[in-house]
Order: sequence, then C-alpha cells, then structure tokens
Amino acid sequence: MDPNCIFCKILWWEIPSVKIRENDDFVAILDAFPNRKGMTLVLSKDHYSSDIFQLDNDFLAKYMKATKEVVGLLKKWLNVEKVWLIIEWLEVDHAHIKLYPFYNWMWFQTGVWSWPQESLENLNIVANEIKDRNS
Repeated sequence: MDPNCIFCKILWWEIPSVKIRENDDFVAILDAFPNRKGMTLVLSKDHYSSDIFQLDNDFLAKYMKATKEVVGLLKKWLNVEKVWLIIEWLEVDHAHIKLYPFYNWMWFQTGVWSWPQESLENLNIVANEIKDRNS
C-alpha cells in the first residue's frame, strides 16, 4: 500500500466507496465523480503502476478477465451493448481501468475533467440495482 495513493486509501477503507464486484486481486467500484450512470473503476488490490503494460503477463490476463466480468454486469444491468474501457495514467499512479457504459444518446466523454461528486447514498442505490439484476 502506498499511503499517499487515493486508490490505496479507498481499498483500505480510509475513503468510502461503493463496491460492485470483488475477487482476490481486484475490486470494482462505482466512480465517485461519474459522468454517466454506472461509470466504474476496476482497481488492483495491490499497488501497481498505472502503466499496466509493466505488469506481469499472467497478472495482466487476470486483470482483463476480472474487467470482462464487470463489463458483463454493467451490460446486463444497464441494458447497453457496449462499455468503453479506458486505461490512463494521468492522475493516479495505481493500476486502474475505467469503464464507461455507452448510451446511444450520450456522446463519448471521458477524461480527467471535474464532475460533481455523487453521494454515497446514490452510489449505493446504483450498486444495489446492479446486484439485484445480476443475482
């Protein structure tokens, strides 16, 4: 754990978050500053560089498999055909994948722009919808 990393702080519950999926190596949380409903981050539980191409090939394969499972949940829950996957290392140096559900009526908008922070209450409502529709 890197004590200065915001994602490590989230993983160690120093900062609240809303999980929608978890396994031994990864956790998927709803983005606290979403630009669309269901925007999700898939984080490595251990602190790795955001440059995921530095990761061991076996670990990277596990990362993609875990992300694919989360995409399946989002597609089913949101009734969307596509979920965009973005890997960036602009702001937080902790391996993370951003997932953006694609809505036909919404133009593609991602990145590091400031979005209003969503309340934990509203994020929990979204998480419960995901869990209810995928159980």
